Parts: sequence; C-alpha cells; structure tokens
Amino acid sequence: MKTIVHASLAAAIALSAAPALAQTAPAAAPAAAVPSAPGPVIAGVCILDEQRAILGSAAGRAFATRMQQLTQQVEAELNPQQQSIEAEARRIGGLPEAQRQAPAQALQPRLTAFQNLARQREAELQATQNRQVQRITTELRPVINQVYVARNCGLLMDSRGVVYSNPAMNITDQVITGLNGRLPTLTFNRETITPQPAAAAARPAAAAPAAAQPSTRR
Repeated sequence: MKTIVHASLAAAIALSAAPALAQTAPAAAPAAAVPSAPGPVIAGVCILDEQRAILGSAAGRAFATRMQQLTQQVEAELNPQQQSIEAEARRIGGLPEAQRQAPAQALQPRLTAFQNLARQREAELQATQNRQVQRITTELRPVINQVYVARNCGLLMDSRGVVYSNPAMNITDQVITGLNGRLPTLTFNRETITPQPAAAAARPAAAAPAAAQPSTRR
C-alpha cells in the first residue's frame, strides 16, 4: 500500500504565521538613500507610506501579535493529529501486502476528517484576518483625510512611487499618531465557521419520474 497521507495534507495545515497585514499591500522596495541635501519642500505635495502607517501603528502591531498567537493555537491543535495519522500510515505501509487493506480503510475516515478540520481552521484564520484588516483600514481613512487637510496637501502621493522626496513632505508619522488615537489597540478571537454538510448528504435522492400510464381511450 502506498503512503496514505498525501503531500497535500501537509500543505493543508501550512497556515501562514507571518504577520498578515504585510500581505495587504505589495512589499515596498528598499528605500533609496536620501540625499544629504534634499531639495525644497513643494507646497501642497504630501507623501504617505500607507503600509508603514498600518504596520507601525499600535493596532497594526497588536493585530500581527494576535494573529501569530491564533495561528500557533491552530497548529497546536492540528499538528498532533497529523503526526498520529502519518505514524499510522507508516505502520500500515510496513505490513505485509495482504494485511494492509483493512487498516487503510479504517484510517481513511480519520484522514478525511482531519483534512476537513484543517480547511475549516484555515478559512477561520482568513476570515479573522479579513475582518480585522477592515477594522484598521476603516479607522485609517478618516485619519488620512484629517492629516491631508491639516497639512494643506493638494496632492497626496504613495511613497512606493517616489524615489526621493524631502522628508518634510512625508505625513506618515502624523497618520500613525492619528491612528493610534482612534484605535489604540486591537483585541479579537478567531472567527468561527460552522461546517456545512455535504450537499449530497443533505438532500435525499430525487425520486425517479413516474412511469407513464397507458391510455384507456380508444
């Protein structure tokens, strides 16, 4: 018998432990060295590093820490089950060919249940990430608007599209301060997703069409 635990099983529980907020925007390119004597400030032009504003805020740091904790909790739940299934698969693989079928069939429901649980936990972590990122960005937008007005910006540019700029034109630190005031921390638990029964099991088989009755008319 071939190994029961398919390679995709490990992939199913390979839940990212990296801070999820870093995935909400493309990674910024390494910052170019700022000239020692930057040019003059251009009135009305402002620069914002939105990714740094999120990740550098108190809420962003709290989000990353909590997501790491939740991911570790899921891994602590799933890893022992995976290891147990893999150990049983190895044991079965070492049996004589004629003795493998029955234990392999007995292991299959465990494997299926584990894969379903892993997919559920992954979906719950993704739903948790999406909800909390939305919370942060909802609070971020008004802060950007307020700083934009306060700094008399007529043009706001994304720092990822700027090679050099006078640091005095960058409003990121002010945005972080404002976001910290609106959302000083972030507390949350993992979202819960109720597994849905398989459609085929949930619905009874459709009745066969009734046979046509022969006509009695002449």
